Amino acid sequence: MKAISRAVVRAALAIWDFLVGDTPEVLVITLAIVGIAFAVRAHDSAAVIVLPICAAAALIGVVRLGRMRIDAKRSESEPH
Repeated sequence: MKAISRAVVRAALAIWDFLVGDTPEVLVITLAIVGIAFAVRAHDSAAVIVLPICAAAALIGVVRLGRMRIDAKRSESEPH
């Protein structure tokens, strides 16, 4: 029984690391887009317009955030 519980805990931690990993904001953004998709599922024409815009905005935001993190690390490592 102890081995099974350890295996379940390890699997849960692996799933958590896969979903959250280094950028938990990506999980939050993904959940928000899924929520928006459920909200507009009855309105086909709105979904066709809103969801791609949300996905593009999320992608741009995550890329900009990653770029800011890289620039911050570079400025920390450069001698002053």
